Parts: sequence; structure tokens; C-alpha cells
Amino acid sequence: MENQPQKQLYKYLLRNVAIFSAIWLYLWFIVDIKLIYHGAGRILDFPCFFKTSQFFFSHLSYPAGLLEYANAFVSQMFYFSPLGAAAITIVVWLSAVFIRNILTKVDLTRLSFLRFLPALIAVVTFSQYTYRFPFFIVMMVVLAFVSLYFSLKIKNLFLDLMVLLLLSVFLYVIAGPAILVFALLVLFYRLLNSYNFSVTIIFVVSALLIPYLIGVICFKGSLNNVYTELMPFSWKVTTIEPKPMSLVWMYILYFWLPAIIAGYYIYILVNNKLSNAAAEKKHFPKFAALKAKTVLLFKRSPVLKPILQIAFGLILFAGVYFFVFDSSRKILFQVDYYLAQRNWKKVISSAERFPTGSYYIVNSLNQALYHQGRLGEDMFAFPQHPFALFLSEKSHISIHWPKISLLMDLGFVNYVEHEVAESLEKFGSRPYLLKNMIISLLAKRNYATANAYLNQLSKTIFEHKWADDYIERLKTDPDLKNDQRIQSLRKNMPSYNHGFSVFPINDVLKGLLQKNPENKMAFEYLMTWYLLSGRIEKVVARFDIMNTLGYEKLPKYYQQAYLLHTMAMGQKASLKGYKIDPAVLKTSREAIGYFNMLRMGDEKALDTLSEKYSDTYIFYFISLPSIMQK
Repeated sequence: MENQPQKQLYKYLLRNVAIFSAIWLYLWFIVDIKLIYHGAGRILDFPCFFKTSQFFFSHLSYPAGLLEYANAFVSQMFYFSPLGAAAITIVVWLSAVFIRNILTKVDLTRLSFLRFLPALIAVVTFSQYTYRFPFFIVMMVVLAFVSLYFSLKIKNLFLDLMVLLLLSVFLYVIAGPAILVFALLVLFYRLLNSYNFSVTIIFVVSALLIPYLIGVICFKGSLNNVYTELMPFSWKVTTIEPKPMSLVWMYILYFWLPAIIAGYYIYILVNNKLSNAAAEKKHFPKFAALKAKTVLLFKRSPVLKPILQIAFGLILFAGVYFFVFDSSRKILFQVDYYLAQRNWKKVISSAERFPTGSYYIVNSLNQALYHQGRLGEDMFAFPQHPFALFLSEKSHISIHWPKISLLMDLGFVNYVEHEVAESLEKFGSRPYLLKNMIISLLAKRNYATANAYLNQLSKTIFEHKWADDYIERLKTDPDLKNDQRIQSLRKNMPSYNHGFSVFPINDVLKGLLQKNPENKMAFEYLMTWYLLSGRIEKVVARFDIMNTLGYEKLPKYYQQAYLLHTMAMGQKASLKGYKIDPAVLKTSREAIGYFNMLRMGDEKALDTLSEKYSDTYIFYFISLPSIMQK
């Protein structure tokens, strides 16, 4: 019998290790936390962190600033998925430890399984690729303070009140308005244990006044902020959250424990403060009998309980994965992440798994296909749309982050600087944005401003090496004559600007080619724009300059455009010395035959084209509304 508590402790630890290890692995491999660090232009509130005293002291000028500083630092661990997943797991594990202690102190040990609720909420919210980590840190700190107070059991009324007030002041300075959750839990705890009522009232009133006294009078904060900072109903949260219902999980995270304890207090009042065992026996005999049989079953078969717990955990994980995990959003994040890493093969492989058409996916996919030499060969194997090439639809004018990579590769540096500046206003000084701003400024020889951004980036945790390298290179090579990327941008970038609200694709690409006729990407994108807009005569007209760009043969879709132009439209055009591939000729003749049948009114021809020739330019061509009207 002496070893029984020790065995129980080992079982508790093993069970917790198994559960939280599973959570860590899920966040690491399934969610892939580094995607949330990158943000993909979709996470607005991910914090920046800089290793400067100024950045630290700026967080001491308002309540909860210290916790925001700690959150910003820990969140940088998201840069590596295993570290980020571990940070989240540790926070929810500590929360579980504190919750178990709190439930034990209020005689609700039988509900100790609820300690895993914050972990479940973390798995759910991160599975939807939202950033809610600050709320979990806030609640961990609040639960730590509550657990500490519940464990003290101070008998002296004056000392009890002083400790409560001292904890409240410290908690408000550290975690801000989350003191209200602390006050609720302490209130119901004191009511349950029949603590002195006058002391309880003094504490509750003080807890309500502390945000005003410290936040408004001492820190000169606004009344709104001192009562809502780091709370799910804060304007800073609700104004950037496009789906307010997604904040329901945060309300549950904050208030489920006070609600449980309040419900328990009401239950005791209704049952005339009877003990749980007596209440169950008197009012719920069937439940009591069932409970007794269950306990006896577990005693006879000690292996059954852990097996059932593991099975329940697996079912819960499966439910989260199949019903909550947002696989489409993960692909969007992956595509943008690999695009930023210039890992073109993974961009393509990720885009291939996206279930439906998306302008963002197609835009990134086309960039990757170009860099793999496949744009003119494979682009119509994927859903295409003219708006996707440059995200030029009206609704995308205010979208900036996804356009940066393409504009930079093309050499349209002025536009890159504009898009990055707009993104910095929206997302803050994220390393990806700082890098692109620095590159554009260096290309334009704006060294003074570039150095300011380099110094800023050099103070980050994981991205400082890139900045330090450029700072050193500028000392030995002030004009960066040995930097191939900078020299390439200077060679390609035009000296004029276009209006940022209107993007004249044809003029921009022609301007890039006028500045550098060898800008192969600008040429291919111009040809792609002609293909997507159905201007096949423009495609054919540019065959004469392809020799100068090093094309040994016509890409497949250029050949199909030529055959459509001549065979279906009856126009004359020269191949400028190029030849049509026999396989392309065969496929195109068949597809054009069905195209002509469709033009004569045979609707079945469209089904055949869709089934057998969906990856041809001919099939795309007939989908253009302007062509169909003709």
C-alpha cells in the first residue's frame, strides 16, 4: 500500500507524457508551425521581436506589456516547427497542471480530465492556421496565480486580503485585464469555502478598480484598453478578425473554468450544501449505482482504463483532423512559404494538391513553372485565369504581400517597394518584408534607407545573418558590383512608374522588355498574358525575337496557339524557322476538330474536349467569354 501513491504518480506522468507528446508531434508534423511564423500574408497579428533594449523598454510602458514581450520572444520559436510546437505544448501542459490543482482545491477532482481542454483548444485553433498563442500564455499565467492562491489557504483575514491585493496588482501589471478571470475564480473559491464575505467584497471591488487605478492613472492608458487588452473582445482583436465566430474558442478558454466552478457552487446551494457523495446517493441512485459498477470493472481490469483513455484520445485527434483541420489553408500557407524559399518543386507539388481553383495558388504556381522552364509547357494542366497572372482583379488591388515575389523577379522594383511598404503597415516589420524592402532599396542605390532596415533586421533572432552579411559586403563593395541579384535587378528595372491602383499588364511587361530585351521572364509573362487573354495573333507575332532569347524550339502552348490561329481561324503566319512537334500537331488537330464541331453547335464536342484535351490551350481558348461571344 505504501507504493500505491507512487504508482499513481507514475501513471499520471506517463499518461500526460503520452498525451502531450502526441500534441507536440501533431503540431510539428501535421500543422507545421513554421507556416504560421511565415504568415503567408494572412496572419496579421504575429509579433515581431528585436534584440534591443529599446524594444524591451517599450513593452514596460503599459500593463500586460511584459507578457506581450515574452509572447513575442517565445513566438519566434515558431521559425522551427519542432521548437514552435514544443513552446505551445509546454504552455498548455503547464495550464493542465495548474487546472488540476485548482479543481482539486475546489473538490472537483472527478473533473480533472477537463485540464486537457486548453490543449484541445490549442490543437483546434492552430489546425485552422490562426494565431491565438498570446491568449494561451495569458491564461497560463492567470491559472498559475490562481493555483498559487488556492494552495496558500491563509487563515488571517488581513494577511489574506493583502496577499490577494498584491497578487492582483502583480497579475494586472503582467497580464492586464485577465485579472478579471482571476477575480472570478477567487470569488467562487471563497464562496465555496465560506471565506469572510466582507473580505471577498473588498477584493472584488478592488479587482474591478485596479485596471483603472494602474492602467489609466499610472500608465495613462485609455479606459477601453485597460479593461480589454489581451482579451478576446479587445478592439485590437475584433478589428482584424474576419470571422468573429472563430473567437468563440477564446471565450471558452478564458471563461470555462469560472463557469464550471460557478455551476458547482450553484449545485451545492440547490442541494443544501450536501456533499457530492450524499447528493449522488440521494438524488441520483441510478447514477451512483452505475458509477460503482464502473469503478469495480476498472479495479478488476486495470488495463481497461488506460486503453479506453488512449482510444478516446485517438478518436478525439481523428475528429479534429477530419472535421477541424483546414488542409486547404495549409496548402495556401505552404505555397507561399516555399515561394519565399524559392523552392519551386515544392511550390508545384503543393499547388497540385489544392482542391479547387485559387488565384493565389495559380499566381505562385505560374512563377514556379517559369523557374522550372515549364510555363509554356505545363501551365494549362492547371486551372488558369487572366486575373491570376498578376492578381489584377479589382478585389485584389488592396492585396499586397502575394505580389512581391513576382514583381521582384520581373525587375519591377518601384512597384515592389510600394507593395512592401503597404505590407509593412499592415503586418509590421516581418523579416520577409524587411528583406524585400532592403533588396529593392539596394537595387535603387538608396543605401541610407537600406542601412536603416539592415540594422533593424540584424536585431532579429533567426534572420540576422542575412542582414549582417549585407552590412559587411557594403563595406568592401559599396556599390554591390559583385552582387549578381542586385546587378540583375538594376539591369531589368524600368525608370518610370505606373499608377498603383491600376496595373496595365501589357504596358508594364513591354516596358520591362524595352529596358532589357534579354529579360526572359518578362517575355514569357507577356506571351502568357496574350495566351490567357486569347490574343493568339500577338503570340504568333513575337516568334521572331525568340531566337535572341535562346529558344531552340517553340514551347508547346505557343505551337498550339499557332495551329489554332492558322487551322481554326484561317490566318496566315510564319513559324520564323521553328517546327511543330508531331505529337503536338496530332493532339492539336484532334482538339481543333472538336472545337470546330462545337462552333457548329455540337454540344457533345465540349464534353470530349473536357475529358481528353483539358490540358490543351485549345480547351482553355473556348472557355474565354469574349471568344464564345464571337
